[in-house]
Amino acid sequence: MVAMGDGSTSGRRARWVGLVFVIGLFMGCAERVPPPASAELDDAVGFLRAVHPAPHRYLSAVDLEARLDAAKRRLGSRTDPTAFARELLRITSAFGDAHLLVGRKDELSEAEPVRLPLVIKRAGGRFFVDASSPAVPIGTEVVSVEGVPIAELVERLADMVSVDGMQPDVRMAVADRRFAALASLELGMRSRYRLTLRLPEAQHPTTVTWSGVDLNALVELTQKRHSTPVLGGDPAQDKWPALRPGPAGSMLLRLGSFGNPERDAYVERVDAAFASLPPDRPLILDLRGNGGGDRVLGTSVLRHLLDVPFRQWSRVGTKLRDIPEPYDDRVTFHLVPQDYLVDFPGEPRGGGFVFEGDPKASFMTPHEHQHRGPITVFIDDATNSAAVEMLAALLAHREGVRVLGTTTRGGCDRHIGEIPILFETLSGHFAIVVSLADIEMVPVPGCRPGHGIEPTERVAFTERDFLDARDPFFDAY
Repeated sequence: MVAMGDGSTSGRRARWVGLVFVIGLFMGCAERVPPPASAELDDAVGFLRAVHPAPHRYLSAVDLEARLDAAKRRLGSRTDPTAFARELLRITSAFGDAHLLVGRKDELSEAEPVRLPLVIKRAGGRFFVDASSPAVPIGTEVVSVEGVPIAELVERLADMVSVDGMQPDVRMAVADRRFAALASLELGMRSRYRLTLRLPEAQHPTTVTWSGVDLNALVELTQKRHSTPVLGGDPAQDKWPALRPGPAGSMLLRLGSFGNPERDAYVERVDAAFASLPPDRPLILDLRGNGGGDRVLGTSVLRHLLDVPFRQWSRVGTKLRDIPEPYDDRVTFHLVPQDYLVDFPGEPRGGGFVFEGDPKASFMTPHEHQHRGPITVFIDDATNSAAVEMLAALLAHREGVRVLGTTTRGGCDRHIGEIPILFETLSGHFAIVVSLADIEMVPVPGCRPGHGIEPTERVAFTERDFLDARDPFFDAY
């Protein structure tokens, strides 16, 4: 079936999700009278119960109902969209599904300066200003925001983060990474923010009040991070694979994203990189920050690393082949035709439909240019989806691969992906993106179900690394 791993749709998905649900998270509100937030929340959770392939894998039906009841009591009769968003995110995060996303549909307040003008980076147990407006000296530490201690605030934000399984450390790391967007939501978007900072060498903290920034300014801040080296490189350059010299005589192949819709051109560059690479030279695959996209792009790399036919998936299924009423009129198949769900090739089993094997297995064959040298992989808390699928297949089919970094956001055993749909909530302001395929990956040595792929060697990010803008992965290698 084309939908199972089709790169054109996956590439569009990566770009669309990145735009609407990461950069533009929770923008302004359209001019209409919304329903009570509690009613909208009840409706949204009812939709997820009906269509999500595994709503109770990590959250029992009883616990979900208890969470929903508590959230509705907190919301009461309010129509506050920000409060609704916080409650919905805290419920969806409990599904343990890194592909389950919530965001604003409208973009009416793009130019409104109401976002927190601060990006942070945790290093050695301290929270540093990674970029800000106005700029402050490197080494400035964040003490609190709006009177909330920074460690407490990040812990609260972690409750709104979706990862595969229930990985608290990974959730905290993702909250660090997405701090500005989530903190603006948690604290309420405002024109001015009160921060307490400790400047380098200062004995006492200083309290300042900074003006909020608009969406474009916040995007620029994220691109100016002082910690860019540990993120694997400049995100603006991650559209294409890039081969360059690495540490200790190695070559490093940077694979920062599989969200490139130009599949043929991407594959050509991968093939050219391996054609120029001495087959016995040590190779580093840098998957830091790679949130996935078109899994065929990862397969194009694996074809040069695996000398036997291989698979990424062992089984895939879906709960339904059609969207049930009363939700069908608010569902859009925005990236793939609805026929991809209706014609799902699986056999009826256990109340759903299951396909054994990998629908793309016929394309997973060795390339003539094979790399035989030692392989090391760099991963972090942002490595997800198609990037995890690639790594899982590599670890399943090749021995001796060394993995450095931190645990991946995507699960090592299975995840919900493919056939993404967009559901509009009752107010029309919010959308939920949920995928409808339950994917079981090939067995990964050492995999703990419900966890991400764990490194064979962990890499810590120290204060010195941050201050010197140094990449500790290179030192660990």
